[in-house]
Amino acid sequence: MATLELPPLVRRLRPHLLDTRSVWLVGGAVRDQLLGREVKDVDLTVPEGALALGSELARALEAGFVPLDEERGCARVVLPDDRGIVDITDFRGPTLEADLEHRDFTVNALAAPLDPPHEIVDPLGGLGDLSRRRLRAPAPAVFSDDPLRGLRGVRLAAELRFRLGAETRRWIRRFASRLSEGGGGGIRDELFRTLLTPNPGRAVRSLRDLRLLPVSLPELEPAAGGSKRLGRWDRAEREILTGRAEIPPDLTEAVVERLEATIASGRPRRGLVRMAVLLEGSGRSSLESALERLRFGRKEIAWSRRFLAGLPSLRELEERWTDLEIHRFYRRSQGAGVETALVAHFLDGLPREELLRLLDARFRRREQIVDPDPLVTGRDLTSILQIPPGPRIGELLERLREARVTGEVETREQALDLARHMLATA
Repeated sequence: MATLELPPLVRRLRPHLLDTRSVWLVGGAVRDQLLGREVKDVDLTVPEGALALGSELARALEAGFVPLDEERGCARVVLPDDRGIVDITDFRGPTLEADLEHRDFTVNALAAPLDPPHEIVDPLGGLGDLSRRRLRAPAPAVFSDDPLRGLRGVRLAAELRFRLGAETRRWIRRFASRLSEGGGGGIRDELFRTLLTPNPGRAVRSLRDLRLLPVSLPELEPAAGGSKRLGRWDRAEREILTGRAEIPPDLTEAVVERLEATIASGRPRRGLVRMAVLLEGSGRSSLESALERLRFGRKEIAWSRRFLAGLPSLRELEERWTDLEIHRFYRRSQGAGVETALVAHFLDGLPREELLRLLDARFRRREQIVDPDPLVTGRDLTSILQIPPGPRIGELLERLREARVTGEVETREQALDLARHMLATA
């Protein structure tokens, strides 16, 4: 009988559980521990009393407690300092084996007791599929009951670098048209995570082969070549991460940090870039339409609009931009300029020296080029120059920023003098 070495997170939890005899570690945590992957979040199951156990654990750990489904017995414990999430559920059947038989894929239908010797329970042959690196559903009902599991299967296979079993693929195709029943939010989360997997271009082709793509992303034109561009962008990302992109180390570090940062809702910016690269060839409105339909955040949708608007100017760049033109590009881009420049270089032929100038301006000379101090405030213009509040204030401040970039203005008095001159000649 195979046994499991409990993940470090579970070993830390165990002393805080008063009675571990009927507590089982299940699902992805067992799978990932056997694969040698880091286990960040865990699922525990008990015959009954999941809510009480979750509340007890949260008190002991001074963690957050969220009752997810009181009727079915499902609770979440959110550990402090972003140390992980523990989901606790009641059995979905009379026995542990019956509970496991309700799970989506055999490699997720594995369980181990928290008490030694931690012998693995495997009613569906998940250990064999794990060794074969195969993702297999136990029955077609997996997808008829929840069509979103087809999309999850593609994502899991891409994350784990597994292959989907032939019969599982047939079942996914059979129920692909019902994917929309899962709701926009569920499709959004699975699709976004799929785009973050290794080789996202191949994952998108798998979605197309399994008939999931037209349902999950109908905005993508079949002839737009989005998956090829996505594959090329993925290779470019790897070059940046590994330092092979011929970008200086300090700029590489800044770019990587930026791509990993979020715009909203905890979704890293690089996922949005991948979505944009995938859909960009289908027309400007397609990306915005897809993000709206999938219920992305308002800030993410606004970012996509600015990203797409900035690409033509870089694709058509024929002469070396001045510092003032770089300033204006970043002001128009409003937070999307770096990603636009990277995509324009790696996918559309923007010369490397121009990319480096754009990155240098953003990360090394931001206060001089991208966001210079106009040296006066709107309140100064109102009180000193007697300009009434309104759009004119913003126009003057922007003109003063540009004067800082060109060196026309270097002091506060020069800024006020220029503002006076602009008012006099308006």
